[in-house]
Amino acid sequence: MAASIRVIANNDIVHIAWSLDRAIKDCAGFMISRRPAGSTEAWQPLRSLLQFDNRPGAEAELPTTVSPVTGFHWRDFLDRASRDTPLQYQVVAMRKKGAGFEPLPGFAPLVSDPITATEQIGADLEVYFNRGILSTQALVKLLAPYGGSNADALQKALDDPQGAARTRLSGELQGALLKLLAERKAIGGRCYAALYELTDDLLISQLAEAGGALHLVLSNNTGDKTKGYDNANSKGRAAMSQSGCELISRYLPDSRSIGHNKFVVLVDAAGQPQAVLTGSTNWTRSGLCTQSNNAVILRSPVIAGVYLDYWKRLRDDTLAPGIPPVPKAVSALQGAALRAADAPAPPFAKLKDGKTQAAVWFSPNTPTLIPDAKRVPGRPDAPPDMQTLFNAVAQAKQAVLVLAFMPGQAGNDRSWTLPKQLAAVCREKPWLFVRGAISDPEAAMEFEASRTPEMDAEFVAPAGILKNEERWLREIYKAGHAIVHNKIVVIDPFSDNCLVVTGSHNLGYKASYNNDENMLFIRGNRLVAEAYATHVADLFEHYRWRWYEQRQAQRAAAADWLRQGAQVETADKVDPRKFYDIAFDPDKPGPDWQARYFDASRLATRERQFWVGSGRRLEALKPVPGRRITYGYSAAELKLQKAKAELKARKKARSDDGDAGDGN
Repeated sequence: MAASIRVIANNDIVHIAWSLDRAIKDCAGFMISRRPAGSTEAWQPLRSLLQFDNRPGAEAELPTTVSPVTGFHWRDFLDRASRDTPLQYQVVAMRKKGAGFEPLPGFAPLVSDPITATEQIGADLEVYFNRGILSTQALVKLLAPYGGSNADALQKALDDPQGAARTRLSGELQGALLKLLAERKAIGGRCYAALYELTDDLLISQLAEAGGALHLVLSNNTGDKTKGYDNANSKGRAAMSQSGCELISRYLPDSRSIGHNKFVVLVDAAGQPQAVLTGSTNWTRSGLCTQSNNAVILRSPVIAGVYLDYWKRLRDDTLAPGIPPVPKAVSALQGAALRAADAPAPPFAKLKDGKTQAAVWFSPNTPTLIPDAKRVPGRPDAPPDMQTLFNAVAQAKQAVLVLAFMPGQAGNDRSWTLPKQLAAVCREKPWLFVRGAISDPEAAMEFEASRTPEMDAEFVAPAGILKNEERWLREIYKAGHAIVHNKIVVIDPFSDNCLVVTGSHNLGYKASYNNDENMLFIRGNRLVAEAYATHVADLFEHYRWRWYEQRQAQRAAAADWLRQGAQVETADKVDPRKFYDIAFDPDKPGPDWQARYFDASRLATRERQFWVGSGRRLEALKPVPGRRITYGYSAAELKLQKAKAELKARKKARSDDGDAGDGN
């Protein structure tokens, strides 16, 4: 039997994948273990995330020796001691033996090549990812002393900057944000930063320590409970004003535009740019701990210089005469963008390794329409940064992996968004391997509704376990800024022509000309692409099962409402939690659990092939004749949505009538 194993990693997680050419008789799952590369130490089993021991004081996860993995890929969440160390992994097929399991005779263990989980990708690049508050049973247990699975408990747990919750959830991301500030101090240089949110006490203190060596463009921020125009940043702005730094308060139109950048440029003592930090991470506690985020450091004088030039344009625009710093102001830079001609694509610059290339788009830029002969009536053309991304997606040879926060406006025919573009590409290339997680459920469902049985493509949205059950504790997955906040696209990660797109840009076309943004393109570095692919796989695989369990409850709730008479007056009383019933029993994997991994009509088969592959093109799915699949919302859900909209309109009309009556 032909078998293979492959491992990839980022700074925090190792992704282990293996494949066989056919199912294994009597296999009840796989034990996965690791040890230092080249060592003769005993293999240490990884813990399974599929089954949990919820007794007080017990470990949350069980080892794969007693809870084998019923799948063909897995993730190893590393502790600090295991990072930056070469590791090897072993996969062993298991069979039932009495109440437990034992290795399956005749199956040779699969042993991986060595892999090192590190942020350092050569001399020029560093990539970092946090964990965020992924809805897990382990997180539930972590929050138990603070009050359980709720937003208040989460905030209490994070109040201690040295506490277990902050340390565990932020990972190495906090150190990444502060790294260039520390290097500035060591070389006697300067830092030029452009930030959207600045609310975390520790990060504020580190910026303030730089004093006059820091030059900061700080936007307004309405991201607190008061929703005040700049209330959330008031503490950070005050601290920066007193620190002696050059503070440029960039106030943009309220509810229209935001200064959404999160970058820092390091300049040496001679005034020469040396490195830049960018990514999706806001300088807040939620950015570090509760959101899922990334950061990248490029040690490229050319790219750092491009960012520094952009910083100067932001500064000059903010201080330009005639641009009053009031909520309704439109900056000269934005006004020019709305009138500009098509912007040329930025050139790619080679990094020191000679193979990696990087380029960056900055916003705002132009929303110029394409010629009428080519334009879809009533729909604006994609801005040039998004069109560059769309072109790259259209040219993908094997795969597109995505993590997105709010990638455009779902349901708006006038809006060109990444999910819509991907749907169009997948209709032409149904074999294209597309996976991702989007914080906006409506955007995920819009993509779902566009799928066909041949497409090897799937998006999910964050979800958690909705209520306590026998083996499961209710999880937190909505708590203010507890979201997939990344802005990541990975194209053909196992190809030498791979591409990673990241930065602050939300991957929706409006961000291109309303906001201050940066969109970084990194091409030709497979280790970077594999690091980002590892992060995408982690979030997608984590939320996928929870998302479909939640969707099942939502469909069941809508169907019950329809059976009960579909009264408009009861539409807002429908509660999916009442219909939530976890279908998966980790104690009873079916004897045919392998079937979907060897069924040419199933997504799981392509996943088994993709993660061990070397970039080869996969085949489109082969639908089973006569099988009916519902994509998107069910008919009952659509009727329920319409009823909710009607009920909302009725309530608003009654409220308006009441207000009119009170005025007479």
